[in-house]
Amino acid sequence: MSLAEEGFKDGVVMAVEITAALKRGDLQVVGRKAELYQRVSGRRIDRIIVVTAFIHDRNPALVVAVAEKMGIKVVKPEEVHES
Repeated sequence: MSLAEEGFKDGVVMAVEITAALKRGDLQVVGRKAELYQRVSGRRIDRIIVVTAFIHDRNPALVVAVAEKMGIKVVKPEEVHES
């Protein structure tokens, strides 16, 4: 997994993680990557987003809930098609 950062005209900084399958343990890794980026760059991240095709866990809803509690938005294929 890799973390990509993007800045927009309105000054919003987003960290986006793109992965084929998201596991519960990956959330802590994404959070640590975001913290490291903030510490090294000195820029505050406004949004953390994980884009995934599949949540590899017995309870995918729990993974999404834990992510939301950590301030991470999980985007899955079914959410893209609803827009």
